[in-house]
Amino acid sequence: MSAAARAKTSASCRPGDSGFFRDQGLGMKLASKLKFRKKLLSEQIDARVSSGIATLSGGVSSQQHIVLALNIASDVEGIHCINNFLRVGPPTPAAPPPY
Repeated sequence: MSAAARAKTSASCRPGDSGFFRDQGLGMKLASKLKFRKKLLSEQIDARVSSGIATLSGGVSSQQHIVLALNIASDVEGIHCINNFLRVGPPTPAAPPPY
């Protein structure tokens, strides 16, 4: 089964079960799977989960790394949809805090 079949990757995502601790747990699980995958060690991928919807953002070094990150996210039980904002290139600098 393809990653797209396991978890939708589009704007058609609809919120599922929500809960702060559930989302935090899924986010930590996803982030650790991405962080400790050997091919993704040097990539800067931000992963967040809200209502079972994962949002991936950041810059990676290749299109293959985007596909790998999407496959990893789709394998996490409890994530039913993925918003993909990953792109090939350097990570976008964070905005400075407002004063």
